Amino acid sequence: MATQKALVLREYGTTPKLEDWPIPELAAGQILVELEGSTVNPSDRFLIQGGYFKIPLPNPAGLEGVGRVIKVNGENVGQWKDKRVSFCTHGGAWSQYIALDPNVAIIFEIDGDVELPSAASGVVNPLTVIGMIHVLNATNGKKGIIHTAAASALGRMLNKRCQRMGIPLLNIVRREEQAQLLKKEGAKHVIITKGNW
Repeated sequence: MATQKALVLREYGTTPKLEDWPIPELAAGQILVELEGSTVNPSDRFLIQGGYFKIPLPNPAGLEGVGRVIKVNGENVGQWKDKRVSFCTHGGAWSQYIALDPNVAIIFEIDGDVELPSAASGVVNPLTVIGMIHVLNATNGKKGIIHTAAASALGRMLNKRCQRMGIPLLNIVRREEQAQLLKKEGAKHVIITKGNW
């Protein structure tokens, strides 16, 4: 059986370990993605700790990534062949290859000129930003957003989206260089805590 390298979670609450792991065999209706990269998000930590939902163990960890579809199993998924895709699924993204079911995972084609960091984080953070803005809009009397860890990938996405939508955003960071990064990207309101909150 052909193998790949993967960060395998064997027990919840432990650190995934780099192992040789079988390259998935495709079930009907699945696609095989050769990964370019994967993210490490707080949501991955919750998966590793057994929060959100549980996946069968042992299994490669990782919820989100980007890669090229190199194989499909079924006419109903033939349109995915050779496409570059961003995806979010329930485990398996910290590997070289992942089998995905387009009826279960969030998958979309992404242009080849989208840089790896943006392409690999094309689902979790953007949906979180959309959700934050939705909560703001659905909450009476609220006029803006306060965001801690504002220099994170999520924070930078939120900063750009709020600017485009004219939503006041208070960015909270720990260091001067983080504040300068956000200001360079157009942030108007930045507080530096210097580690003290």
